[in-house]
Formats: sequence, C-alpha cells, structure tokens
Amino acid sequence: MNPLPDLVASLGHVVRSRTLRRLDLDPGQLTAALRAGSLRRIRPGWFATPDADSDQLRAAALGGRLGCASALRRWGAWGGRGAELHVHVPPTASRLSLEAAVSARVAGIAVRHPEAVPREDRRDTVLLAPPGPPRVHWRVLGFPQDALDWIVSPRDALLQALTCLDEEDALACLDSAVHEGAVSPAEIAGVLARAPERLRPLQREMDPLADSGLETIVRRRLRRAGFSVRPQVHLPGIGWIDLLVEEILAIEIDGYEWHSSRERFHADVDRAVREQAFGLRTLRFGQRHVFEEWPLTLSAIERQVRER
Repeated sequence: MNPLPDLVASLGHVVRSRTLRRLDLDPGQLTAALRAGSLRRIRPGWFATPDADSDQLRAAALGGRLGCASALRRWGAWGGRGAELHVHVPPTASRLSLEAAVSARVAGIAVRHPEAVPREDRRDTVLLAPPGPPRVHWRVLGFPQDALDWIVSPRDALLQALTCLDEEDALACLDSAVHEGAVSPAEIAGVLARAPERLRPLQREMDPLADSGLETIVRRRLRRAGFSVRPQVHLPGIGWIDLLVEEILAIEIDGYEWHSSRERFHADVDRAVREQAFGLRTLRFGQRHVFEEWPLTLSAIERQVRER
C-alpha cells in the first residue's frame, strides 16, 4: 500500500515537492499516487489529496499559503467579520494568477490545522471563503518555523490580522487565538513586538477568557462606555454566562448556529427559568445586534442596569 497519500493528509492535504524531498520521498510513490488519483498536481511542485478544500487550492494556485484571518479560522479562532480569502505570498512574488484563485468554487469541508484541537461544546466547522478576489499579503514570514506548506504559522496569522483588521477585530483575534490554544500567552508579546506601535496597547485590553470574538467586542465596547464587565462568570445553579455587567446583569451572545438544535433550544429555556428563579436578569444578543444595531443594544443594557 502506498503510504504517501496518508502522509500528505497528515500535513493538511497540501504539500510541496521540496517538503517531500526533505522527507526522503520515494519518487516512485509519487508517480503511483498521481496515476491512482490519490494525489493530484495543483501546479508545478504542489500536490494535494482529493480532500483538500477550495481555499487551500486557491491559495496554492497563487503559490501561497492561507494567511491572516483565513489561517486563524483553521484553529477555530476569530477571523474578523469579513469572509474573503486571505493569502500570504513572499514579498518577491510577482505575476500572480489571480484569475485561478478567483474561479475556484466553494466545495467540500474545510481542513483544519492538523494540530488544532476540536471544541466539544459547539459545532467544530470552518466556513470556506466565497468565490472572489482574495486579499493578498506580501510579507516576509516572522515565524516560519511553525508554518506548513499551505498555511502560515499561528503567530504570523495573528500578526497579519493585527495590521489587516480594525482594532475591535484585532483585539478579538488576540483573545481568541490564546483561548483556542493557537498562540500561547507568552508568545503574544513577541507577536505585538513586530506589530505597529499603535497596536501594542491592545495587550492591556486582552482577556482570553472570552469564548468568542463577539464577546470580546461587546466587552470592549461596554468597558469603554463605563461599565464594569467580567467575562465567562460561573454562577452556582445557573452555569457559565458570557458577560456579567455591574455584577447584576447577565449578557449572553449567541452565534447564528447556536440554536440550531432542539436540545439547545430547550437548554436555553431551562436556563432562563433558573435565571429568573435566582433573580438574575439576562439579555441575549446575536451578531446583528452587535454590528448592525449597537445603539439600540447599548440602550437596552443601560436601561436594565439602571432599573436593577
């Protein structure tokens, strides 16, 4: 049995020929895998299994790697509000075939980074980028030792996101990257040391207890509005709440998929009953309330705190 396809799969389903040479590839195994269809050549020197996803193939078509927000999402971390594909290429890259990266269709299941740990408490899926022009990052890798052929290292992804996204999303990326285990707390200082100086104060606002980028953004906005806010607070008899405002108001922030099952719906109803029994007022918001209706959302929070 040819072991090469399994090896490529273990590396994330996309690999370059120079990596195979470094691993003492038997050229006959590559030829056999290509003939059998268990591997295919994406472009000269690039190979993929049939399970490689459309984002990976689009990045490889440019001779690049998934970077920035697209790379962070492969760890389950926050990748900002946009859905476009982010591709890293060396600063010397030229004559990029952007048409090849645009025309690929969105299909299949997104490949996670091989070292990413799935989350058991929610759907562990990564959304593929829609067709369209990718956002290309021409950069020298700051942390190349942790990169794979098809994806930059988590630290490089975070560094790119800090300079690509707005400050709210940048802070959410910092919190989420640590929370999901993509970057350690000790590595954050090294990442920020390479970032523009204006972004370094973000480290003082970090709180990796946040369970989602939305939580980080709401926490930041409320603190800047003058509220005291604690993230991920455990209350006996109720459980974990996303944000506790002024010690009297619970804020729950839900993604679109959170209520997609009957079990989740009934769990939330039971939780609401317990919260009322303990005298805790709870407000529940979704992404639209944060990004499209924030003045109304903030007004609701201010009124509840005032009345309580």
